[in-house]
Amino acid sequence: FAITDDLELIDGEYQLPKGELGGGECSTYYPHKFIKLIKCLVDNNDEDEEYLLNFLCHLFKKPHLNPYTCCIIKGNQGTGKDTLTKIIGLLMGVRYNYMAKIGDITKIVGSFNELLDNKLVVQINEMDGRDGAKYCEILKDIITTEYNNINKKHLKNDKQANYIRYFIFSNKMNPVVVNAGDRRFFIVQTADTLLSPIIDGETKVEWWNDFYQCLKEDDY
Repeated sequence: FAITDDLELIDGEYQLPKGELGGGECSTYYPHKFIKLIKCLVDNNDEDEEYLLNFLCHLFKKPHLNPYTCCIIKGNQGTGKDTLTKIIGLLMGVRYNYMAKIGDITKIVGSFNELLDNKLVVQINEMDGRDGAKYCEILKDIITTEYNNINKKHLKNDKQANYIRYFIFSNKMNPVVVNAGDRRFFIVQTADTLLSPIIDGETKVEWWNDFYQCLKEDDY
């Protein structure tokens, strides 16, 4: 699987073949700003960029096959971490509530974990090293377990196949204790490119406003 199947590499950037862009106002941005976001999230590392794109593509092409990998993105506020899962959420839609965003890991590793019910993506925000160390083994287990036992208050437990992709976002250097070679974790450090006052000839505000406007367009 590869998200680049339908794109051509032109001048170092993936682009749709000529004639396949929609006619909307934002069509000239496709997919440059998204690719720019991905590059910044992995600090312009080509190998990590390809992995992250394929990881995202796999989620939508084969949601029933869990890669059993947690994506950890470390970086300063404003580098695009939340924008990534916003895009995932827009692609999934809100009807079936396939995504959960939490700031307290105990909501999924504590006695009651109903937030995991029928989820495909769980985003854990601002994990720090203390929680990462305290819940390290539990976190490893929930990433790779074949089934989740969903425990809701006052209701019978529900056993569900585990299709969840976990994303951990943090501005800490070591949010999770990870041993070298542990394939359960894909870890990247963002670049600060998208914090610059000028991005690709636009002010930072203009760049982000245009990008978010494009996300509202059906042909983007």
